[in-house]
Amino acid sequence: GHVALELGAGGAVLCCGVALTFGLVSLAIAAVGLGSGIAYDLRLKRTPFSPVPYMVSFLSLLTWIWLVAGMLTWKIVLVYPFGAFLLLAAHLANALPDVDTDAALRQRGLAVILGPRRALMVALVICGSGAICAFAFCLVERATIGLVLSLASGVLVLAAAWQAKSLELERRTLVSIFRYIAPAIGLIAASCLVAFEAAS
Repeated sequence: GHVALELGAGGAVLCCGVALTFGLVSLAIAAVGLGSGIAYDLRLKRTPFSPVPYMVSFLSLLTWIWLVAGMLTWKIVLVYPFGAFLLLAAHLANALPDVDTDAALRQRGLAVILGPRRALMVALVICGSGAICAFAFCLVERATIGLVLSLASGVLVLAAAWQAKSLELERRTLVSIFRYIAPAIGLIAASCLVAFEAAS
């Protein structure tokens, strides 16, 4: 326990120290992401608001990268709603294998409240819709690499959906589904960023 606490504190100090070298705005963004991660571990993981820290932390990281790279503009705001939905799917897919254990421990994360089947369907619908939207966006912007990435994400989502046809959603099946959904979400995000870059 003490070792984990010391490592966590050391990591937080290092994170803030590195962020500060890029200015106060950089530090503020890093602090928001770090704070949301801590809130998830300490409290929100066990509540219906469990996806919120996922969204805040990952979008803060993306914002920080754009800031440091000098690419942070108002146009990027359009990415956030889409990103939030993808992160909701990522959270549900990640939580699914542990739903039974979490329920036994009386935790009330969103995946537990929805139940395995409904949580899985929400994740698949978001990922499937995201892959279609990403493909359309790349098609409009003629982003060839983005088209390839979005098609690959669609294949992974279909593979996850095929796994989801199982009558009994055992932990092994849910872990397998997560291994399809996680890279699919990454490919969807990457294809959208490629299209976004082509549009700017």
